[in-house]
Amino acid sequence: GGGEREHRTSLGGGGGGGAGAGHASSRRPSTTGSKAQGGGVPAAPEAPPPYGAACGMIARIAEGAPPRPLPVDSERELAQELEAIAVRLSGNIATGEWTDRLAAMVRVEALLLGGAAEWDSFPALLAKLRGPLTNQVADRRSSIVRQAAHLLVVLAAELGAEFEKDALHFVPELFKCVVITV
Repeated sequence: GGGEREHRTSLGGGGGGGAGAGHASSRRPSTTGSKAQGGGVPAAPEAPPPYGAACGMIARIAEGAPPRPLPVDSERELAQELEAIAVRLSGNIATGEWTDRLAAMVRVEALLLGGAAEWDSFPALLAKLRGPLTNQVADRRSSIVRQAAHLLVVLAAELGAEFEKDALHFVPELFKCVVITV
């Protein structure tokens, strides 16, 4: 009944994940395991973790409260969501609509909270966001860079080792953001 939907918002939960599940063949097991396995920074103890098993272990560096979970019911729906987000992130750099780009990154976070990383196709679909997210990291507006950095942390926590190739892509741009003063 309603319990299944609740499990979809938390990546660390769930039992055997086998027979009888509607999307068992297209869902993948959590790559992050339990909180004891991760190497993240624990969230503030007084606040309940706003994320799945991995993301609950990270501090929020983006502005505002975490978004509400946005579950998707199929890989096709997930692909459509990420394609629309890629367009929003790419198309608004020239026009200066930074609030739309910020909202698009928050939507990715909401998808992750809704269990998007559990779909088999998610790591491959994430490739569509590689260029647009790199541009957000390079943006001069601090709120955009902060949200982009936060999103990269959330993606790394949720995908674990599967995010390594993507992380290698973002590291040079992240280093450019580091300000050194003497």
